[in-house]
Amino acid sequence: MISRAASFLAAFLICSSALSFTPSAVAQPASAPNAVVTPAPISAVTYVVMDLDSGRILDARNPDKRMFPASTTKTMTGLLATEKGKLTDILRASPAAAATGESGIGLLAGENQTLADLLRAAMIRSANDACVDIAEGVGGSQQKFVAMMNARAKELGANNTHFVNPHGLHDPNHFTTARDLALIGQAVTRVDFLNQIARQKSAEIGGNWKIGPKRLLLNRNKLLWRWDACDGLKTGYTRQAGNCLVATATMPDPTTGKPWRLIAVTLKSTAGSSFSDGERLLERAFAKYRPQQVGADGTTMWKGQIKGGAFPLEAVTVGQARLPLGNGEAASLGEKLEMRDLEAPIVKGDRVGDAVFWANGKPIVRFPLVAASDVPETLLAKTVPAVGQRVSLWEPWKRWGSLFLLGLGALLAAFFVAAQRRAIRRRRRKRMRPVEAFERASLPRSSSPAPNRSGARRPPPPPSPDRRGRGLR
Repeated sequence: MISRAASFLAAFLICSSALSFTPSAVAQPASAPNAVVTPAPISAVTYVVMDLDSGRILDARNPDKRMFPASTTKTMTGLLATEKGKLTDILRASPAAAATGESGIGLLAGENQTLADLLRAAMIRSANDACVDIAEGVGGSQQKFVAMMNARAKELGANNTHFVNPHGLHDPNHFTTARDLALIGQAVTRVDFLNQIARQKSAEIGGNWKIGPKRLLLNRNKLLWRWDACDGLKTGYTRQAGNCLVATATMPDPTTGKPWRLIAVTLKSTAGSSFSDGERLLERAFAKYRPQQVGADGTTMWKGQIKGGAFPLEAVTVGQARLPLGNGEAASLGEKLEMRDLEAPIVKGDRVGDAVFWANGKPIVRFPLVAASDVPETLLAKTVPAVGQRVSLWEPWKRWGSLFLLGLGALLAAFFVAAQRRAIRRRRRKRMRPVEAFERASLPRSSSPAPNRSGARRPPPPPSPDRRGRGLR
């Protein structure tokens, strides 16, 4: 009986092994060193991966397609609030803020909170009521604050973005793109306070009589909880927008060991896929690219003349210019300078142009160039702008030539003034001659000569000779 059972079990195992055996398993076993792993597809309708240091787009799908941003809108709300308000300001919630629906912290009308705690509520808990409180407290009203949001977006180059509210609740006229959200996120990461709270998994702020003395805020960004490299930034969801994510991650540069930070924006991922989409995109970019130093802070990229400038302009880079490059791009890397049409005066720090870097024949990123020092106007540009702003005097031959022309002009002007004065004196003499003749004629004449100092009469002058030598009579 036992032998029959053993025989049956052995036959079953043999059959199972035979059924599970496939040629593909032999051709490419899991432990094969050259196994090709097909990456999981990205479900997001549109996405962008950008290097935060240089602004280079490393990966993208439909980056300029207009989409609904949902609560990723709050990145701009937080940025503008830190720029226009003070973190210690105390804001009082209005009835409109307290009545704002969906995600919130249960603000009550008349409740006081600092701007810092309201930003924690907006960025960590994604509180819509906190966003309305911020907009009214910092901007004076939601409408004014939203207008400021749109203006700031244009300053950042987010030209395909239009906000209608400070929280992201659905409105057909409230839209953005993945590229624009990456630009806004890049600006957010340069604000220390927003960087700090965006990476917090949880935080506590003051409560109210209805909730209790404290509010516990839990971050909805699941990447913070499951991936150590993640350090921000904001989630979002509405039925119309789908699952949205603005995620940042920092890894050490394999060459230098310095922190290297990227940002990924995914819009309208399938349900439950936004975090995996963001993580895969960031990991893929970290593996594919390596940062390369292309310019130190203050590197002179251009020096030359500008219209009306008393001195040459020196255009320099800002910060450490590091550029992530893929395989083969370093060999084909080139740069092209694009200088603006400049006129003096120029103030130190003014943006004067861009350094555009190319790889494989395509522009990949541009770095801003600023003036290294002030460039004042020349005297000619100040006195005669129509002429001075068309001439650059820093080159020696132009400088000496201009000085010669100025000197020649001064001599001609002096000669003209002297000639005018002489002409005026001549005209005055001509006008005075008839008067002098009349005065002489009206004086009484004496037949005897006038006495000299001794009292004796002067003898009459002898007659003047004519041409023949005879005296005139």
